[in-house]
Amino acid sequence: MITSDGHVTISGLASEQVNSVNALTSTQVGTATIAADGKSWSFSGNLAEGSYQVYAKMTDLAGNGGQTASQATVVVDQTKPAHVMLDAIYNPATNITTLKGTSEANSSVSIFEGTKLIGTVTAAADGSWSLQAAVTGKGVHSYTETSTDLAGNTGSSAGVTLFAQPAKQSLSGGAGNDVLIGGPNDTLTGGGGSDAFVFNPNFGKETIKDFNVNRM
Repeated sequence: MITSDGHVTISGLASEQVNSVNALTSTQVGTATIAADGKSWSFSGNLAEGSYQVYAKMTDLAGNGGQTASQATVVVDQTKPAHVMLDAIYNPATNITTLKGTSEANSSVSIFEGTKLIGTVTAAADGSWSLQAAVTGKGVHSYTETSTDLAGNTGSSAGVTLFAQPAKQSLSGGAGNDVLIGGPNDTLTGGGGSDAFVFNPNFGKETIKDFNVNRM
């Protein structure tokens, strides 16, 4: 089980009356409440981010101890997935653009241009993802992404990814961590943030206006 909610509730019924029940993972996480019948017990508490197998140890009225079997592993994941679009490759023969990037393994990644949804894909086990899209328009395309992991955490792009199909375009980033994909004779201006410049085969001449080696 993977969840972003660390709240856990476990309960059980002892074979005889007990005077203590402790809920544990690798360490004790709390003491259970024992009902009036002396056998029924329950525990409710919060687990920090991590992976757990919860079980209970109990002591009967005579001081004998016992424990339950470990329950299914609970993974508490409260970290937003980090993701980025790393490349865009246009195929003029098919008029299809392949968008590629990385995200958290098995997360759902949605790619937008402005408010328009381009498509949604699932990242592979290694975090890579790829989407083929019929991108229209001859100007500069500005993409952002959101991704949602298996625990339900959602992260948004730290910047934009800029790409243009025709040559001799001006790509200018903003204040975020942008990715500028250069084409033949493009002019690239990163702007603020920690930007990345991508050059595919046969990219030709590129002009980068604000590259600062001291910020690498």
